[in-house]
Amino acid sequence: MPSNPADKAGFRGKSPVKRGETMKQKIKKAAVLGAGVMGSAIAAHLANVGIPSFLLDIVPPELSEAEKKKGLTFQSPEVRNRFAVQGKNRIQETRPASLYLKDDAELLTVGNFEDHLSWVSEADWIIEVVIEDLNLKRDLFKKLILLKRRNGGQLEYLWHLHSEDGRRVFTGLCRNVFRDPLL
Repeated sequence: MPSNPADKAGFRGKSPVKRGETMKQKIKKAAVLGAGVMGSAIAAHLANVGIPSFLLDIVPPELSEAEKKKGLTFQSPEVRNRFAVQGKNRIQETRPASLYLKDDAELLTVGNFEDHLSWVSEADWIIEVVIEDLNLKRDLFKKLILLKRRNGGQLEYLWHLHSEDGRRVFTGLCRNVFRDPLL
């Protein structure tokens, strides 16, 4: 009786797919939507394998005390990108290290949904990991659908993941892809 699951399937130590033939499309650039613990860790993994990525998050709802003391305003990129910058800083400071090489942090470009969402059209892979707030997710996907329309359909696969009637919502990596009562 074989103890290895692959042997049980009849592979007997040989993979049915040759190494390197499993993925036909190469990922040259990615976008991670959400710079919290999970989003920043995913961005770190992408950087570790050499994939340049955009790390985007919401614009903070208010200025922090430190930002007020510096005299910054909501128009300041330091304020508007605060959550994404914090996510990038988090992966550079964690122990054990999230990044294999500290220089890999340079592969991450930080921004926010309001000013930089158009960058998503440059990405081959989009990973959404925003907080579990259905209204926030719907608003984000409405913006992505408008972006898709402006860019002539480059985000067509997102269109299929979220219908305009709001019944189908993509909820991110490592979670249920669809929350649809019809599925």
